[in-house]
Amino acid sequence: MTKSSGSTTLRARLGTVAVVFLAAMLLVVGLSGTTEAVGPGRERFGDERLRTLVAEHDSPAELVSAVAEAVAEFRVGARTDDLTLLAIQRHKSDDDSDDESSSVDDEVVSDTVRP
Repeated sequence: MTKSSGSTTLRARLGTVAVVFLAAMLLVVGLSGTTEAVGPGRERFGDERLRTLVAEHDSPAELVSAVAEAVAEFRVGARTDDLTLLAIQRHKSDDDSDDESSSVDDEVVSDTVRP
């Protein structure tokens, strides 16, 4: 899932996805243990809850923590799948030109919680 001015969801199953990663973008990758966590009434955590959390958090570190906490609160019963989330954000430096290929400061945060 990427976040910039809009939101796009990409799904890849045992394949490769190429993403043009521009400055000021946030890339979020959550594996099945995130969106398929089972809650009340056997409802799944789902993409929409993940999208909402992405929209509410600008910092990768805050986002990863918030998603882990939200999934833990949502889930009913024992965890049966790992929770893996990767958030990468590119920050444009103040002295960079408007050229998207200029250098950026990267922030990468990942977390895996195993059952």
